[in-house]
Amino acid sequence: MLHGLILIPYYFLGTMCLVALITLLCRVIRLNTSGGAFVPLAVAISVGAITISLVTGWATLADFHWKGVVALMASSFVLAGLDAGLKKVLPLTCDHAPERVYSH
Repeated sequence: MLHGLILIPYYFLGTMCLVALITLLCRVIRLNTSGGAFVPLAVAISVGAITISLVTGWATLADFHWKGVVALMASSFVLAGLDAGLKKVLPLTCDHAPERVYSH
């Protein structure tokens, strides 16, 4: 039962890594979209990939260990760094601060 808790960092870090990857891909292909859709898409892919791999028997709980967590963590830092480096060169719609509306 407690061994299943190892999946929590995989869900979280998988989502972080996928958000950075999707954002980076949108920058590179110059897809002008807002960032609001990135997180739900990344959560769905992350949860779906882990669930499908466990249900179909492609992986077992024993296959999820700390090395995968470290790899996801390192990947998310690298992808976030690349995204930050490309932010000025290839801006997205979500990079711009929203205009404030003041009512008098």
